[in-house]
Amino acid sequence: MPRSADNLCVDLDGTLIRSDSLWELVARALRKNPFYLALVPLMLARGRAFAKRRLAEKFGKFAERLPVNPAAVSYIKKRKRAGAKIWLVTACDEKLAEKIAARTGLFDGVYGSSETLNLKGENKAALCSKIFGDGNFDYMGDSPSDIPVWEKSRTAAVVGGEKFAEKIRRRLGGKETVRIGGGAELSASAALRAVRAHQWAKNLLVFVALISSHRYFNLGDALNSAAAFLAFCFCASATYILNDLLDIESDRLHPSKRSRPFASGDFPIPAGIALMLALGLFWAAAFFCKNLLPQTLRSKRGAAALAILAAMYAAAIFAPFLAPYSPTEQCLDKSFHPPTKIFFENGSLRAQCYRQSDPSIAQYEPVEGESLPIKFFVRDEKSDYKIFGLIPFKARLFGVDSPDPDARVYLLGADSTGRDVFSRLLYGARVSLSIGFVGIAITMVLGFLVGGLAGYFGGTFDFVAMRFVEFLMAIPSLYLLLAMRSALAPHFDSAQMYVMIVIILSALGWAGTARVIRGMSLSLANAQYVQAAKAMGESPVKIIIRHFLPNVLSYLIVGATLSIPAYVLGEAALSFLGLGIQEPSASWGLMLAQAQNDTKVLMLGFWWMLTPGAAIFATVLCFNILGDILRDAADPKKD
Repeated sequence: MPRSADNLCVDLDGTLIRSDSLWELVARALRKNPFYLALVPLMLARGRAFAKRRLAEKFGKFAERLPVNPAAVSYIKKRKRAGAKIWLVTACDEKLAEKIAARTGLFDGVYGSSETLNLKGENKAALCSKIFGDGNFDYMGDSPSDIPVWEKSRTAAVVGGEKFAEKIRRRLGGKETVRIGGGAELSASAALRAVRAHQWAKNLLVFVALISSHRYFNLGDALNSAAAFLAFCFCASATYILNDLLDIESDRLHPSKRSRPFASGDFPIPAGIALMLALGLFWAAAFFCKNLLPQTLRSKRGAAALAILAAMYAAAIFAPFLAPYSPTEQCLDKSFHPPTKIFFENGSLRAQCYRQSDPSIAQYEPVEGESLPIKFFVRDEKSDYKIFGLIPFKARLFGVDSPDPDARVYLLGADSTGRDVFSRLLYGARVSLSIGFVGIAITMVLGFLVGGLAGYFGGTFDFVAMRFVEFLMAIPSLYLLLAMRSALAPHFDSAQMYVMIVIILSALGWAGTARVIRGMSLSLANAQYVQAAKAMGESPVKIIIRHFLPNVLSYLIVGATLSIPAYVLGEAALSFLGLGIQEPSASWGLMLAQAQNDTKVLMLGFWWMLTPGAAIFATVLCFNILGDILRDAADPKKD
């Protein structure tokens, strides 16, 4: 390739197509063979590129149906008419990329991920530099992972909104940047279309009984009706999303259904899956509020535990707003800074100033008469986060008012590199607390299906399933946990590690649930309404979901509440041992490991470094209290 040629390198996912090929493969696998997805963690153990290749070989027969970005195609054709050579350079598997390129007929060559090389970020930048030379090619991309490539390109063609393009332009130091529209973005309108919010109107019929009985001023009946309405809405919307994901290929061939959010690429597939799970949790929450919340609130311990957990999860959700600093922001001259004294003076809230009296032992002393005012709703231009992933926000709840950029307020002190422990505690809660809910969701579904099928069919399937369950339960969980983690790739990033921890903990936790559900299913299998459903020809899966699930739902909710602490402790144990979440990300277990590895923490009494341990203790205690109360509330033998 002559380096003087006019070359345009084009990304695939989110750029040429308004979707992500990897998630398209996952959606196709979910439809064709959902059990194949259980092999994905084993594939990932050999690297992301290997997993892409195997998924593409198995489910890659959809290249002609992916939604193309018209704006990107128009720009490519314009450059091609001007004499440019067009190259598809993508992290997508090379064989799948070649099929898509052949469909469009726009490209002079294709470079994609092989079985051993994931062509993304730095790897893609190195390849483009090697083939075309630095500054001798233009690049079209859509994500921050493309920044290394843009840095080596001549011109940056950015697919996305104005704010994203401006951010990339600033990051590249004013390099010539061309914005191209048409990319898939998270938007409230697309989300409402995905959940089909207009269909919620028909669920208002649940209020007819309330109105016709003239009991609309009865608070209990009104709340029950509202909970039923929300449960119907959330359950229906989650079903709509699942159906659209399963029918995404056929929808793209339909003259009108092709405009649906997933088929058209208006709404990303991973966001849809997350929204579906969230709606499922909301449905479960509505069920909880209707059936179990009154009993919980009657207990002072239960009400207190519920309030503490609600505050913890709210703090985790709004961590970017509540945290005064980024969890990775360092201030090396404030190593092991003690918690800042906060006081009122002249009607304003102020933070005490400190100076380091002995750097060798990180000793600080307050500066008499010096303090800084604390301001609320401080604008932080360096922050770049979105509330609920949709609303951009640049404000933080509080901070100090000072021209000194190194001025800090440490509510819970600082660690060895001057990072704010309070901020890291909030961001760490997002990992440590969410792993419990995500993991238990997978565990309960798997345990319910295996246990339900074993109880329904009995015989050989029941024998094999239960012997496998007993085998898993016979192995000490800690050793099995460490063995499964050690078998995986050692250099996963934090996002990959999060997924792996969830999968590992779920793989270990479903066995006990399956055993209990199997016992309950054995008694339900002989019920008259189940026998009637069999006689009418309903499939086993429909019978289990339609007839078994309502009878075991209370147990699943209570069991989930009692099991979540094990997931929190499992993540903490892995991170504490250095096998979980890695730097620079934060989790409670990782923060405890850092405190344990630094001798100064114990020798000099830096107690604030142990606050993650207190957070873990409080979380586990509250969940256990809540689980005990819910177990008593759901006990049919209890008066």
